[in-house]
Amino acid sequence: MSADVLASLAGLREAGPTALGQLAAQFESASFADGELICHEGAPADTLYVLAQGTVQVRKRSNSGREHIVAELTAPCFFGHVGVLSVTDRTASIRAQGPVTLLQMSARRARVIMRTGEFEVASPFRRALIVAMCQQLAQATAAVASLAVDANVAEEWREGDDEDGDAEDSILPDDAEERLLKGLSQV
Repeated sequence: MSADVLASLAGLREAGPTALGQLAAQFESASFADGELICHEGAPADTLYVLAQGTVQVRKRSNSGREHIVAELTAPCFFGHVGVLSVTDRTASIRAQGPVTLLQMSARRARVIMRTGEFEVASPFRRALIVAMCQQLAQATAAVASLAVDANVAEEWREGDDEDGDAEDSILPDDAEERLLKGLSQV
């Protein structure tokens, strides 16, 4: 099953069965029950995950301490790739939404595979992680752009209402903090 899941990921689709088998051997399978915490915001980002089956929620805490669901990921997809591409702490928590099956590999092992070209799959593996990062960046850009448009519309509305003093103090929509976190979240 592991090689089949990996073969369905963008960037790895072109890799041959031998290479995918070698890469699949580097992952361990793990199962999580509904609601179970997979990784926690602020913890070391020391594991790369492939969501093989199921759905997970990406949760991010705001400065006020409130937790927001900023994304839902469905299989198959990578998460935790930020920790592979840059040594960092987790910037969001991941919680299972229903039963979940993951493939997981240490971030250190993933970096070795990418750097050394130890396996025939090193180049497609690098490409797959870059594609995952680009997809995340595109989603972040769209979320931030949407927030900027809403802020501009709110400012125009505020300027029109200023004459009677009924304008709100904030030009941002009520859900601005949650939408900004959604746009900036990285796992």
